[in-house]
Amino acid sequence: MRGGNFDAFATERFADAVAATGRRKLLLSGLMTEGCVLQTAMSGLDRGYDVHVVVDAVAGETREIHDAAVQRLVQAGAVPVTWLSVASELQGTYENLATVEGFMGLMAEHSPTLGMYLQHYSALQSGGAVAA
Repeated sequence: MRGGNFDAFATERFADAVAATGRRKLLLSGLMTEGCVLQTAMSGLDRGYDVHVVVDAVAGETREIHDAAVQRLVQAGAVPVTWLSVASELQGTYENLATVEGFMGLMAEHSPTLGMYLQHYSALQSGGAVAA
């Protein structure tokens, strides 16, 4: 547990764990854009990390508050991304067979349009019948 800090980096154990990875890019999401996500992202930027915030995997008290927090983050240097762009970047290619089944499941569950396309494409590739 990180305690009552809105900024996760204010907890030494968290900051040390992130530093120990040796990575310089952070991918953040959380419960409230204007609270812990904003504070942790700003601290990450101050520490020299490249911060990417998954803007459709976090929300604010209202849409206006969320948008204002995202705008502040962008102005400070954070990069807004979406869950689909992150998932696609991590997957990289449909030829990455070790993870493609999970990727396709994620798309089918959370992106109905893309999920239908992938099911159609998969059926065509396997020679199966496709409903019109």
